Amino acid sequence: MTISEANAKAREGRIGGSSAPTVFGCNPYAQPVDEWLRLTGRRDSVDLSGNMAVHMGNVLEETLLKTAAEKHRWEDFTLASTLGDPSYTKEIGEVALVSHLDGCRLQARSVVECKNRSAHMASQYGEDGGGAEDVLLSDYVQCQHQMLVGDENGKP
Repeated sequence: MTISEANAKAREGRIGGSSAPTVFGCNPYAQPVDEWLRLTGRRDSVDLSGNMAVHMGNVLEETLLKTAAEKHRWEDFTLASTLGDPSYTKEIGEVALVSHLDGCRLQARSVVECKNRSAHMASQYGEDGGGAEDVLLSDYVQCQHQMLVGDENGKP
């Protein structure tokens, strides 16, 4: 699911779930200074719209989320987009945070983050996707960020 223009606008000048791993230094593709330059308007955001992996992630996200919910028998699963605007914001002092959720389990009050990985990366997790101990640190940080921002708003 591609985010709306309003969601993209809400991200401007804020640390989002996707940028949190960079801020914490656990994104292998960017350095914290890159995110600081973007957040302070000294550098434009990188346009990833032409990136095939990003495109496929957007196209497949809803199907992947629904498939995971069915496989794990999550009766309380919902796509965040069905809750209205799935973007949440929070201010901590001078730090502005934003989170755009993929899905959630309402009764369990948990975030469901969808990742579309290449065959090479998927093979690192084993046939069934691995367990909690196999989650990439960058994904873990992103989910922690989403829970922090969403919980402040009384959301999942």
